[in-house]
Amino acid sequence: MSHLTPTNLRTSEGTIPLSDSLPPEDPATKKPGRKRGRPSTYSVEIADAIWERLLYGESLRQICRDETMPGRTTVFQWLKKHPDFARMYADARWAGIDWLLDDTITIADTEPDLARARLMINTRYSLIGRMPPPKHR
Repeated sequence: MSHLTPTNLRTSEGTIPLSDSLPPEDPATKKPGRKRGRPSTYSVEIADAIWERLLYGESLRQICRDETMPGRTTVFQWLKKHPDFARMYADARWAGIDWLLDDTITIADTEPDLARARLMINTRYSLIGRMPPPKHR
């Protein structure tokens, strides 16, 4: 049985200095040098692109799947750190709902197949019903 102390490791064979027990390149002693994920630098241009895509009813999940956009975690961090972005995001979410509702009217007016129109409209209503209310308003 071994016993761990802050400076050394005691075993049945004796005491081993802890610094000698792990090689310096061991992940437990050193953080990996590479960064993971996409860059997360906030920029007004990226914020505007996200805002515009949300305006047209695209979900944040769809936007963040785009390799040129930041990941969802990064966007949520930006919402906490940048109040202007949070307001833009909330406004875009509301506008996106309006866009989907307008889309249902267009479908009802132009789709000749009644069953197809009903399916398309019900899908949009279902999507709107599942959307959480904007939190950052």
